Amino acid sequence: MRMKRVMPVLILVILLTMAVVWKRFQNDGTPGEGDPEEVQRITLLACYERKEQQDSLEEIAREYSGLNDGIQVEVEFIDREDLKKEICLGVDEGKQPDLVICSSMEMAGLMGMGVLENVEEALAEEVKSRLLYPERMQSVMSGGNYYSLPFSLDPYVMFSNSKYLKEIRTGGPESWEEMLEICGRIDGNGVSGLGFGAKHTSGAAELFRSIIFTYGGNFYNLSEEPGIQALTLLDTLKKRGDVNKNVINCTGKDAAREFAREKVVFLIAPVSTRVWLNQNGQDLEYQINPIPGAVKGLAPGGDNLGFCRGAGREAARFGAYLYEEGVRSRLLAAMRSLPLFSGEEEAIEEKEVQRLNQVFAENRTRLETYYAWFEISDVLSKYFYDILAKKNVDLSAMAASLQDEMRVAIMSYSQ
Repeated sequence: MRMKRVMPVLILVILLTMAVVWKRFQNDGTPGEGDPEEVQRITLLACYERKEQQDSLEEIAREYSGLNDGIQVEVEFIDREDLKKEICLGVDEGKQPDLVICSSMEMAGLMGMGVLENVEEALAEEVKSRLLYPERMQSVMSGGNYYSLPFSLDPYVMFSNSKYLKEIRTGGPESWEEMLEICGRIDGNGVSGLGFGAKHTSGAAELFRSIIFTYGGNFYNLSEEPGIQALTLLDTLKKRGDVNKNVINCTGKDAAREFAREKVVFLIAPVSTRVWLNQNGQDLEYQINPIPGAVKGLAPGGDNLGFCRGAGREAARFGAYLYEEGVRSRLLAAMRSLPLFSGEEEAIEEKEVQRLNQVFAENRTRLETYYAWFEISDVLSKYFYDILAKKNVDLSAMAASLQDEMRVAIMSYSQ
């Protein structure tokens, strides 16, 4: 009789003990089924400001998270001006992102900072095999390893107001001299010849670099004819009033709005800027051509995808997912850039963009990339602002000074 009475009590005690032990096991931080700590977070940092770009990446991140239990992809968007600081702070605090999307020039700067992980060989080779511009891979290679992957093709081009060109019975300019001649025929009324966004350091530097390149210049002959010609062009545009004096305070979005409102006849901007143009100018008619006067071929710029140090296997898998054909087609539609991979050309519907894509494919060249890009961009943007803001400058002296500072920026970083 005693055993029959004792047994229920013993069973109850055992069950209570098991419950207490299980609870302590959970509280000790050991993940159990359904525990939120089991979720692995992957962070992607992207230098995108257009809503279409942001929405597309966030949708793909949610989609990938839904397809993979225990994985949560989070996308953070950042101004390009803050990229270097954000990455450095993340490294110092141990909270750097897993992946980053930024311009190929900025990616070279991150390579120089030593914050990138080498890309898995299988993924790098697979991406390279499909590229329409395989030379883009050369700029992300060091010591036999690839440290990022080309992600978009978004070169600087010239947008021209088609209605105005029809009125004066001429086509788009093929040289800077032709552009100056057309600008000289503008009768004022609040309309400028050329616009661009130069408020941000990175944008001003890339634009100035693009102009220097059209004259056959590079970072080592700035004090010679190519550098002086580039400075002379900007000085002439300023003195004649062909560039609005407030242009140095304009963002890319501001410049696109002015062009859409027909306040400028020509606009130099990345090809993806047509997203803003189509939103702001319902009746706007424009044509797209390469930047005038490229004597060494056309430079196909764009963004790269990099993996930060410490990014795990799951981050690499998500990176590979971004290059799947179905995902790429959606990204291309949202980014409004040029095709980067074989087969993507078929997705282009606008004849203007088809023609532009063909021109780049036939006349492309490769720009050198530099680990010291962040230092270089500071120098380039400073002189770009100076030539547009100062009234009287000695162009030869300015070119020589620019060359000296550029050499210091490059050499000091390599030591």
